[in-house]
Amino acid sequence: MAIEVDPLYSFPYNNRGFAYLKLGELDKAIEDINHSIKLDPDNSYAYKNRALCYLEYKDKEAALVDLKLAWALGFEEKYGNEVNNLIQQIEEETKGENLDSDNPESNATIINNLGYQKLFAEKMKYIIISDTHGLHHELVLPKGDIIIHAGDISDHGSKDEIKNFLDWFSKLDFKYKIFIGGNHDIYLDENSIDLLEILPSNVIYLNNNGCEINGIKFWGSPVSPDLVDWAFGKYRNEMEDHWKYLPEEIDILITHTPPLGILDKSSAHASLGCKDLLKKVKEIKPTYHIFGHIHNSYGIEKIENTTFINASNINSYQGLINPPIAFEL
Repeated sequence: MAIEVDPLYSFPYNNRGFAYLKLGELDKAIEDINHSIKLDPDNSYAYKNRALCYLEYKDKEAALVDLKLAWALGFEEKYGNEVNNLIQQIEEETKGENLDSDNPESNATIINNLGYQKLFAEKMKYIIISDTHGLHHELVLPKGDIIIHAGDISDHGSKDEIKNFLDWFSKLDFKYKIFIGGNHDIYLDENSIDLLEILPSNVIYLNNNGCEINGIKFWGSPVSPDLVDWAFGKYRNEMEDHWKYLPEEIDILITHTPPLGILDKSSAHASLGCKDLLKKVKEIKPTYHIFGHIHNSYGIEKIENTTFINASNINSYQGLINPPIAFEL
């Protein structure tokens, strides 16, 4: 079983958001419509409704971006010409104004940052796991195209544990398999050259580097703040220098640590994420940011255009209880 982004529950939120819009309660409207889009990123009607909210806020640029997304997602075929008429109206009203969304290249960049650069390509199903701590054999994995593990593949970080994980991971029935290290994975940190001898050819290991699959850009980093005596640990005052080398164009960012304040609460209710990572994520705006590390904060949260996923499968007190998380892109 996996927690999935589910279109079935998208429409009630979208409908309630539209009702709030009609009542003039714009903040509540956008909150519900954003949740609808999180549940179903292909819901063209939700983008149209959010555009109407932006128009109430007099933000024509943001409205035009959402209207063009709604059009690209097939609104016209399903619901008629409303979106196309609104696009023409706004473009007529803003002639001579320097709107980024009037520029095809700028609009393509915006759409790319929202994760729709592959809009008309066949989507792939992603299965996300993290913090299995040597218990990977206990996972029940749904079918998918790409599996991503966000670190702590082992518990004590020994070579035998790493080999055991890699043997299991390489045999999984996924077209692509990506993983990063975590603070428990000592062998990965101390034996980066030797790792090449045991790394299966069909497994992608990201260690402060990236890869691209079907036009989707990935970047992975195992580094965590504070845990300097563990694998890939750095002092907090070193983290800003570390993150500044992230590329500007990343569709799926994979880190072991969460950003500060987002799915990073420990069982003692302390926020343990990285402040400098949060700052960088706000700059680059990946479509997805996948992490683990803080077992107590498993879940999904969408903020603006980035979906954050804490995929920790383990609960520190109850074992491997959290299912994999799935989405399509």
